[in-house]
Amino acid sequence: MNTRFRIRSAAVDLFRDHGFNNVTTEQIAARVGVTQRTLFRHFRTKDAILFDDDSLVEFFDQVLTARMAEHPPIEAIRLALRDISASYDRNVETFRANHQVILDSEMLQAFARHRTSRIDDLLALSLDGHAAFARRAEPPSVGARIAASAVMGLVRPVTDAWLAGELDRPLVDIADTLWPVLQSILGQCDTVVPRLGPT
Repeated sequence: MNTRFRIRSAAVDLFRDHGFNNVTTEQIAARVGVTQRTLFRHFRTKDAILFDDDSLVEFFDQVLTARMAEHPPIEAIRLALRDISASYDRNVETFRANHQVILDSEMLQAFARHRTSRIDDLLALSLDGHAAFARRAEPPSVGARIAASAVMGLVRPVTDAWLAGELDRPLVDIADTLWPVLQSILGQCDTVVPRLGPT
């Protein structure tokens, strides 16, 4: 894991200084003092250094799964958002550096949008209940997708502002401040879908 961390740290520094598209895997390997073969043993592609199998989606999935095992869906979501926020707070420099690299590359922004859509789906599945979340055999319901999108529509810009350094409070405090609004959104979404359907 130490080698993975060193590769990721060196790559983010190089990406930030020279731009994602201008940095080669050879330069990253040289900066770390490993061979390209070693780099590719840890990350299958250059973009996987930022979006690999240990990415935010998998972490969110693990955290939400653990919370869903012990709590009703809404409380599980609250606690999972707090857990993710606390992780961001502990690794603020890394997350902010990654964010800046992503903002500087259209390709990485596309990866980030795909990643956030997967997080939306996990959130929506949790809103459909424990069985749907555990089974994951069907897409989330329309109501759950609307609710998840509404929640993430508030969470994403706030997180982006925090990552850009525009908000200087710990992210976990911001999450606690936002929660009553998010809870209200989730409560309102329950009433939207019946009104959208046939009369």
